Amino acid sequence: MSVLALSETKMKGKGECVFGSVSGRMSGVESGRAREGVALLVSCDLRQCVAEWKEISSRLMWVKVKFPNEWWVFVSAYGPGSERNEEERVTFWNDLDECLQGFGANVNVVLMGDLNARVGDEKIEGVVGVYGVPGKNDSGERLIGMCTEREMVIGNTWFRKKEIHKYTWVRQAGGRVIDKAMMDYVVVSKGACGRLLDVSVKRGESGETSPNG
Repeated sequence: MSVLALSETKMKGKGECVFGSVSGRMSGVESGRAREGVALLVSCDLRQCVAEWKEISSRLMWVKVKFPNEWWVFVSAYGPGSERNEEERVTFWNDLDECLQGFGANVNVVLMGDLNARVGDEKIEGVVGVYGVPGKNDSGERLIGMCTEREMVIGNTWFRKKEIHKYTWVRQAGGRVIDKAMMDYVVVSKGACGRLLDVSVKRGESGETSPNG
């Protein structure tokens, strides 16, 4: 059984989407230029366990799944980058925090996606592990604060990895790496942290990378 979260799909509208034998739902802008967009795809054997879908915005959606004796919610999120205005960034983080707050204490939550957040390499008990990477930005501070309040763990920072399996974004110029960061995350409820076995990164062909949890 598997769930795949997609960010920056640039698909317009909301509703069902199909990729070969895999299906799910998407949440994109309703009009204007195609931009942003998120989606969640579920494997065939998981479809019968899906209880509810919710498309909140072109940057946020979730699916609730019922396993024997427990509920899980998988959230797909795409955070605005630093080039976006302050109002857009604040709206996203408020929407995400409100979304997470709406799930009961008995629900295991997994947040996945490109959050455009840099959380740094400083250990924060119960939130950030010792295997982060240098660099922190405003969105990273917001993510840390939200995880602290909602009792969630940033899974990427809890596993020792080689650099090529840690950074999720790389910028190159003239064949040289000029910047790199961990900005795509797998974040889980603290109560489910022991169920998280690994978070690794598979490098993309273009030099950019994406996370696999």
